[in-house]
Amino acid sequence: MPIQTPLFSFLIPMYNAGVGVQATLQSIASQTIQDFEIIIVDDGSTDNSVAIAHKKSPQAKIIHQKNTGISGALNHGLSHCKGKYIARIDCLDLALPKRLENQLDELESNPNLGVVGGHIILYENNIDIGLCKYPLRADEIELEILSGNCPVPHSGATLRSSVFKKTGVYDLFYNGREDFELWTRISLEAEITNVNTPIMRILSTRSGISYDGGRLSPLVALALIERQSRRKKGCLWKDEKLRSDFKITSRRNETSMSNNKQLNALFYTKRAGFLLKSGNKKAALQEFFNAIKHNRTHKKAWIGIMRALLIPHKIDRLLILYYKKITYKISFKKYSKK
Repeated sequence: MPIQTPLFSFLIPMYNAGVGVQATLQSIASQTIQDFEIIIVDDGSTDNSVAIAHKKSPQAKIIHQKNTGISGALNHGLSHCKGKYIARIDCLDLALPKRLENQLDELESNPNLGVVGGHIILYENNIDIGLCKYPLRADEIELEILSGNCPVPHSGATLRSSVFKKTGVYDLFYNGREDFELWTRISLEAEITNVNTPIMRILSTRSGISYDGGRLSPLVALALIERQSRRKKGCLWKDEKLRSDFKITSRRNETSMSNNKQLNALFYTKRAGFLLKSGNKKAALQEFFNAIKHNRTHKKAWIGIMRALLIPHKIDRLLILYYKKITYKISFKKYSKK
């Protein structure tokens, strides 16, 4: 008989999680959809995590490896996943019973969807302390990424396994912010959304670090997004060593980025574009003007202002001439210095 392929693969990285892995596995067993396999990657645990996991879910496949961090563990686990969809969950986190059911509806109804998340309930000491809502519309997702926020919860995200063939797996270089880096790649290849209902109960603190959705500096996020866009077009930075400038696990480059006029202008122009799409013309204009403050010759900002105001042709022409005049003056000054 042919081996039946499961619909879902639950992928769980585990490191010294003896305290919480049992509850996590119990929440998986309580799903309304039971067509899944469980892949646990033991990332060099030194406690009794493996014994507890095996006792609770004997059918789970437990993979052992030396401690490499979450990105390495996830990539190792992905190579063993057979499901059509990959359901991410971390130890100590709890999947609500209809998580898979709600996410499956979205994935099956939209073949262009690469990742689906949902809202999460934060808990501490087994008491629910709040609800964390994630964006639903495409423009909100884009703006969330540009603002340096994860658009979906990593523990709770379900991915179409075929999307990894387009984007590649987790990048070990971004260990610790591996989820945000992956979302930026996927956003260029497929759609991302969230179901409008809670799907998970997630521990509000992990290892003493408050859960904040992995927020980054907006400028660092933009730099990473630009790098992914260039990579997709086959046009990487001239010096690939500059890759280290976008290592978002470090804050050392934020000062230099904050002084980069071109990057700031691009950031405000992109924000303005999203605001204009959502119909907020006043806020969009403000962002376009912010872009010009940083770089007076930023062509896209000037074009955005003209489009936002729907300026008559004569004034439109004057602005273009003014733009050319500024560009000429700056070019002349650079030439004179040489």
